[in-house]
Amino acid sequence: MFLLLFLFIVNHRSRRYVLSGGSYSLRGIVDVLIPTKGEPAEMVEETVQAIKAITYPNVRLYIIDDGNREEIKSLAKKYQGEYLVRPDRESKAYKAASLNYGLNHSYGNYVLVLDADQKVRASIFDDLLGHFKDEKLAYIATRQWFDVPEKDFNHDHLFYEYMQPGKGARSASISCGSGVIYRRSALAAIGGFSEWNIVEDLHTSYMFNSYGFKGIYTNQSYTVGEAPTDLKVIYKQRGTWALDSLRLML
Repeated sequence: MFLLLFLFIVNHRSRRYVLSGGSYSLRGIVDVLIPTKGEPAEMVEETVQAIKAITYPNVRLYIIDDGNREEIKSLAKKYQGEYLVRPDRESKAYKAASLNYGLNHSYGNYVLVLDADQKVRASIFDDLLGHFKDEKLAYIATRQWFDVPEKDFNHDHLFYEYMQPGKGARSASISCGSGVIYRRSALAAIGGFSEWNIVEDLHTSYMFNSYGFKGIYTNQSYTVGEAPTDLKVIYKQRGTWALDSLRLML
């Protein structure tokens, strides 16, 4: 069984998954949600500046700050964005709760989730929104790129070059947290982002599939972010992902 799975995944590795058809005329409001807690204001501002350079006209910015910081509030005001602070941020200290709070305080047809350190390419919506002409499409996952050397393992070549194309061949790619565009009505149909565990992106992907929705993938990179270089931090991050992913099987 493992060998068959491996061969299936490798078979789809050669497919570059450069999506075509995105030029289809599809308009609507896109909400960009940035959850943040302790990231430096300078880092968040670089992310916001990239958002403001997006060429698609109907974009609204929402910063959900679990740190409740005055400098982030001022930053949102400076760039005509909405600043949100969750009242339950102490009892629900995780990303999914912030995203759902942002969903409940926004109204766009589509939602782009960005981590606070992810600078987005200006053409992302012009290139990709047209794929939502498929009414069963819940989300488009894009490849994340990190500002590290080419062969650094933080690029996650196995995941983005093999696993995602393999799953994408069956419209079941994984929503990988940041750089993902969602259809709001699909999120509403499943009750929003899953708050069941820390890997909300993975569990939310499974929920979409169980409701009959599709998720597609392009290994074109539309974001550039930062990745940890300290081994202790890396092991803690990867260990958390692995442990919470295993919970899905229990």
